[in-house]
Amino acid sequence: MNVAISYMRLLLNDTTLREHQYRMGLADSKSCEADDGIEDAYHFFFECARYSDNRDKLQQDIQHTLTDSGRSRSPSWSVALLLAPSTVTAFTRVQNRAIRAATFEFIEKSRCQL
Repeated sequence: MNVAISYMRLLLNDTTLREHQYRMGLADSKSCEADDGIEDAYHFFFECARYSDNRDKLQQDIQHTLTDSGRSRSPSWSVALLLAPSTVTAFTRVQNRAIRAATFEFIEKSRCQL
């Protein structure tokens, strides 16, 4: 799987996640096969039971990045934070790179074809 392609597909909201496939008439349901949620980017990153271990690592890595740079509070978790952190708040270049690297690692470890 090419992580960069999956990342770009998430940015463009053009994925093989069921919510998008349903909108395009290519799936009968928006529901995730692993649990009851609607399988969209938010569900993929923050809710799907299949990726809970990877999610914990992602959130820990990002929290570490922010704590190491002097931010004490947890970020407001969102898809935008993971895909385009500089659009969410004034992160430094180093923080932006670290957040994107953690996001790429999550995508790679999830082994989900997006």
